[in-house]
Formats: sequence, structure tokens, C-alpha cells
Amino acid sequence: MNPYFEQKILGAAPLELVTLLYQRAISSVQDARVHLREGRIAQRGVAISNAYAAIAELVSSLHDSAAPGLTKNLRDLYFYMQGRLLTAMHEQSDCPLVEVRELLMTLADAWNTIERQIGPRGGELNAESQKLNQTLPSSAPRHFEIRV
Repeated sequence: MNPYFEQKILGAAPLELVTLLYQRAISSVQDARVHLREGRIAQRGVAISNAYAAIAELVSSLHDSAAPGLTKNLRDLYFYMQGRLLTAMHEQSDCPLVEVRELLMTLADAWNTIERQIGPRGGELNAESQKLNQTLPSSAPRHFEIRV
């Protein structure tokens, strides 16, 4: 691992870690798309596995006590994205990767907005979490739409 990135992780606050996980997942999906296009099967598999693992970390960071409805919807969306990554791996298809990348970017933008508004060290997310509702693209399945 890059020593700079490792130090950044070790010193990061919880909200900063979330944004770093999104960056990792997005970067991994982008790498997977390049490897798919260039026929590098092993590297594609590693990149998809890295994206899957980053999303798994996002799942494990959820706390039902803070906002149960939001947490459930985010968990469902994360599981949906993991399923799409598995589809991309199995079918060797770019479409699921594009979809996951767009969902991750939309959610990352929302978390970045929250981080800018309340600071990287966190604060009360309940009021800000409503903004996530407007950030999902219309192509996202309705039952995964985030509602607070």
C-alpha cells in the first residue's frame, strides 16, 4: 500500500474513512473497466474484488441506531452494487460496472457534500442525510432509493 495513503487512513476520522472507501471503490471499478476492455482477465478480477471489498467495508460501517431507514436503504443499495459486480465478473460485461460506478459516484458526491458542510470530523448526520434522497440517479431501482 502507498505509505502516504496508509498514513491518511490511520489518521482519518470516520467520515473521512467513508469518503476514502468510496474513492477506493470508484477507482477499482474504473480499473476493472480498463482491464475488461484490454482483455486482462486476472487484473479485472482483482479490481472487481477490490471494489467489492470496499463496498463490504461500507456495509460494515453502517449503524442502524443512527438512522434505521437510511441504514437499511444504504445496505440494500450496497448489496445491489455487490451483486452487479458479481454479474460483471461472471458475464464479463461493462454495463454493470458502469452502473455501479455511477451509483458510487452519486453517493460519494453526497458524502463529500456532507463532509464539506459538517467537517471531516463529523457531526449530526440526521439532518444532512435527507440530501442523499435527491442524489440517486433516476436509473437506480426504486426499492433502493434512499428515504429518511
